[in-house]
Amino acid sequence: MKKTVWITLAVAFVVVNALAEAARHFGAVEIAMFYRLTLVLGITVIAAIFTGSIVLVRKLDEERPLSGEVTTSEILRCLRRKKLRCTVDAFAGLKGIEPADIERLLGTRRRSDTAWLVSSASHRPISHQEHELPAELFASPRVITTAEELRQLLLECRS
Repeated sequence: MKKTVWITLAVAFVVVNALAEAARHFGAVEIAMFYRLTLVLGITVIAAIFTGSIVLVRKLDEERPLSGEVTTSEILRCLRRKKLRCTVDAFAGLKGIEPADIERLLGTRRRSDTAWLVSSASHRPISHQEHELPAELFASPRVITTAEELRQLLLECRS
């Protein structure tokens, strides 16, 4: 953005002075230096505002916020697809619930996709037997431990 502002300042300075000199030469109209500088600065400020707006809109287009409610199935699907485990604390933090309420949210029946939610201490599934675990559960040493990491992972899955 700095580069654009400096270029605009230089171009505006040249164009305004060229037009003022043309007005003096062809129309016998004298434009004082104060007015010339005011025009140059005005053009530069306007260009800076438009450039800043364009940069901001481009940044907003790049970012994909998590809009609306993030469903439990979406989180579990993303974890399974990326083959990453997630602590119950990170899951609860993203959902805005207490870790103790996760069992109620998931239901009583065990599903293989819930194995991707692991204990914060051991990084192992909480309520699954060894034979119920997906084969690729420990394929990656990475474990999502914060709600922000999980949010970033969901953004990756959505794009």
